[in-house]
Amino acid sequence: MKRILSIGILIAAVLIIILSALLLWRIFAAPEEGDGVVLILLYHTFADGEVTDPGVYTTAEKFEEDIQTLLGFGLRSLSLYDFYEGNYDPNGRYLIITFDDGYLTNYEVAFPILQRLNCYADIFKNTDNDYMEHHFSYAQAREMEASGLVAIHSHFPVHERVTEYEADEFIRLLNGSFDTLERELGARKYRFFAYPYGNHSRETFDAAKANGVDLQFVQTPLFDAPGLIVRVNVDYGTDITLLVP
Repeated sequence: MKRILSIGILIAAVLIIILSALLLWRIFAAPEEGDGVVLILLYHTFADGEVTDPGVYTTAEKFEEDIQTLLGFGLRSLSLYDFYEGNYDPNGRYLIITFDDGYLTNYEVAFPILQRLNCYADIFKNTDNDYMEHHFSYAQAREMEASGLVAIHSHFPVHERVTEYEADEFIRLLNGSFDTLERELGARKYRFFAYPYGNHSRETFDAAKANGVDLQFVQTPLFDAPGLIVRVNVDYGTDITLLVP
């Protein structure tokens, strides 16, 4: 009887070991198809000194630390073009870095960091703001794109809420922003558009999609739709470790 109990205990122990090994393998070595992560970050500009508006500003040191932290957690840099084309492992872990508005600091501060870390970034630029002192020029945009690490997209001609425009005027200005990008930077591979302030509606989404916009970007979506992409705003007060999936 004792021998039978001992054999039973041994078998149970072996089964527990096997099940534990299978569980660990399931967690760490064999993710199901589509179990990957794509974390899309949104930055704006950088403060030189004290951060007085942490909702929009961060610092060069914080930005670099954010990216290095995510890379250290095993996320890999991915461009929006490769994201849209599906040129990545669906079981992998990725970060996409985006900027809005087209601040000069994107060129002066972020671009050298991107080069140093060999990371991609996609910048949504207000296309009529190239003459403004605090926005990068198209010559600087061409330099960034020539590196292969940066792509420039539309953030509307001006930084205004698009839902305040009549539908025809919204489309006219939106198409004009893409025309400006193509005239200044060459043909765009795809049409990507980020809404100023994230301000959008079902009507603007449908109109933009009908006019050839491939992806539209917001912070807080009002509805679910293929091609409406959500980004996480990152500022000086953001604890980047809380965003790691």
